[in-house]
Amino acid sequence: MPTGAPTWDCRGAADRNWTTFTGLLGDGLGCGRLGGIVPFVAANLEGWDRLAYQPAVNWEQTLDVSVICPVFNTPPGVLAAAIHSVLSQIGPHEVELILVNDCSTDPATAAALRDAADGDCRVQVINQDSNTGPARARSVGVARARHDWVSFIDSDDLWPDGKLDQAASVLEEWPDSRWIGGGFATLLPDGSLRAAQRLTVKCPPAQAGRTAQRLQTPEFTRALVGSWHPLGTSLFRRHLIADAGDFDPRLTYGEDWLLTLRISLLTPMDYIDAETYVLRRQGASLMRSPRRLSAKAVEGLLAARRDPALRIARRELRWLVYGGYKEVAMNNALNGRKLRGLGFALLALSVDPREVGELFLFLRLLRKTGPALADGFDGYSTAEQLKLSSIENLQ
Repeated sequence: MPTGAPTWDCRGAADRNWTTFTGLLGDGLGCGRLGGIVPFVAANLEGWDRLAYQPAVNWEQTLDVSVICPVFNTPPGVLAAAIHSVLSQIGPHEVELILVNDCSTDPATAAALRDAADGDCRVQVINQDSNTGPARARSVGVARARHDWVSFIDSDDLWPDGKLDQAASVLEEWPDSRWIGGGFATLLPDGSLRAAQRLTVKCPPAQAGRTAQRLQTPEFTRALVGSWHPLGTSLFRRHLIADAGDFDPRLTYGEDWLLTLRISLLTPMDYIDAETYVLRRQGASLMRSPRRLSAKAVEGLLAARRDPALRIARRELRWLVYGGYKEVAMNNALNGRKLRGLGFALLALSVDPREVGELFLFLRLLRKTGPALADGFDGYSTAEQLKLSSIENLQ
């Protein structure tokens, strides 16, 4: 470590709480009490070492960032892992972690949040009086941010080691940068790691540098439409959030994707050709919620399609809405709601009446049951198939 690199020690009298809190890390990762992200993944995930970034900078460039994390009933161990992955970033970067408690009802989550705030002076907890959803929770966090750069993490995801050093390297080479992004990988329930396709596959860079490639609209915006990337892959100059209209609080899904589309119209992204975020597949997350069988699943897509500023990607957005309706139709049918699924299949047809053959395929599939139904839908939609244990109270 370079001379003068800071070591954080702001625990004070809260050592006992910090010990309790960090003790949850192993449980949250399912690996015993190894005490951190990197030991777990190194021991359990083949290929994880490519996410362990080895900085090629001398830390002359620092990056001070406020990190916003919405929290709602996240299991304490999972939450602890996410927090640790942010606070354990090496280098002289000043990190502020803002945990927005979106009115969690689980006492264990509330206790974990208190321990996190007591255990490290870089952690700030904001307790909301009502559950407002991730969009408003993120906006609340951004409003309280102290630093010029902001980033995000979901409470069940992870930051790879060295993420901020990667971004600092980019800022050293591209001092005018306002948006630094990168790739991501998905940590699956079986412990395997799957890297996502790079944005540069669909969007050739306008400029190529040593540390990053600069992606510009309109090609960049069009690439983002069909290449969802988690919000946590990016760091933004804070003013860009407001300049792009902030997160839409009316949306349950897609509010983060919609915001990045709008930001892409304002500034290029300096894209790191490496994983800068780890998406974890958790059974209790919004991505496996019964609301994905409702119209809420496509509200973000429809909002993007209605936005006049995004007309440069109208063709891509039309196909995305079409595919979104088909996904909801399929997953309703897979969960025993075939008539409701047919309604969404008809909405897909209204987006593109030329695809009447797809509707007839859907109708034929409705006659099937069990594995044959799931196998048949492989030819109808490439989206993830959801089999949910409970769909009660779904509107």
